[in-house]
Amino acid sequence: MRSIPVMILALLLAGCGATKESTTGGRADSDAAIRSFESVFQPSDHDPLKPRTQDRVPRRPDSLATQDANETLTPTAAETVQGFRVQVYSSTEIDVARAKKAEFEAAFPEEWFYLDYQAPTYKLRVGNFLTRFEAERFARTLTDQGYREAWTVPETVLRAPGKRPLTPAPITPEPPK
Repeated sequence: MRSIPVMILALLLAGCGATKESTTGGRADSDAAIRSFESVFQPSDHDPLKPRTQDRVPRRPDSLATQDANETLTPTAAETVQGFRVQVYSSTEIDVARAKKAEFEAAFPEEWFYLDYQAPTYKLRVGNFLTRFEAERFARTLTDQGYREAWTVPETVLRAPGKRPLTPAPITPEPPK
């Protein structure tokens, strides 16, 4: 009776032993097969998405213009100095931030608004204030009007941005007479 478990154990040990082929030749063959496959493999051939036609160059968001391609309002002056802006809103969603920007631009048509992206947040800031006093005064005006999130932040601003032009009304064609 004791001989049966001993024989089973001997068979198991004999079957688990490594052969010369599995320790030397098999590995060299698989390494060669992997190298030949990797030399011709093109990951883009297996990409389910269509290739992009434009280069994806990382860029730093510019505080002088929003990321919206339809936006054409930018200050014309280029001289920058250390100053202050008032942050009025922040969000992680670009669409919500753009809607707030449009809301603020309608409420304050004489001020410049900037949409800055600092991962993962879009920050809506207003003004080109040279002194903290001017920025605090505008922030107080905003809080008096119900915008409780307004607070002053130091930032590089434009020295003389000029007046922000009013956005033109969309042109509607006249009906034929």
